[in-house]
Amino acid sequence: MKLFKHFHSSFLDQIVGEKGRLGQYYYYRNYTESFIKKYEDSSYFLDLYERCKNNKHIQTSSRISYSDKIEFGVNLKDVRKIKSLKFNHYKEVQEKKIALSRIKIGGHRTKLSMCFYNDLLFYYNYTFSNLKPSDRHNILEIIQEKYAIQGSSINLANTNFRDDQGNYLLIDDGVNLSIHYLQFRLDIYDQLKNSSNSEEISKENKEKSRKRELFHRL
Repeated sequence: MKLFKHFHSSFLDQIVGEKGRLGQYYYYRNYTESFIKKYEDSSYFLDLYERCKNNKHIQTSSRISYSDKIEFGVNLKDVRKIKSLKFNHYKEVQEKKIALSRIKIGGHRTKLSMCFYNDLLFYYNYTFSNLKPSDRHNILEIIQEKYAIQGSSINLANTNFRDDQGNYLLIDDGVNLSIHYLQFRLDIYDQLKNSSNSEEISKENKEKSRKRELFHRL
């Protein structure tokens, strides 16, 4: 009897454990899909480009790039060869390819997003979640120390940093702390605008189709 109870308990624990792991898997997959979906819409990048054009910017002597090996314009194939950078999710939408990774920076977990247009890197982003106020303050302070003029007081929410190559750094200090790095290229900007117009037309056509179906069926 005791043996049966032990077996029964172990069997239930195994089932609960499997269900828990499955639940975590589906939660992570759904969360990742939701997180990455914003990059599918060209208007996301156009909004950042508009901020680059309209916000006050500070010229910085510090180079804005992911690393010495990964700079704007690098090919996706070359990035995937770098063993220290592992991506766990890819998405391809028209000319855009989106790669997502989870990494640690200075002890802080963050989501790294890299976006490629025609296979060339033009945008990447760090998104920090659940930061303590002191950690958030420390990260923002380091950004200001690295890219700004020493001793200057800056409203980071309304300021962009621009390097000598015309690359930009922008910050969204909201529920999550998002740091955007963007290559300002007019050819990509124009192509994204055309893509955005096509996306809007497609959305309008889908909405009209749904309304026609409802009108016919109801």
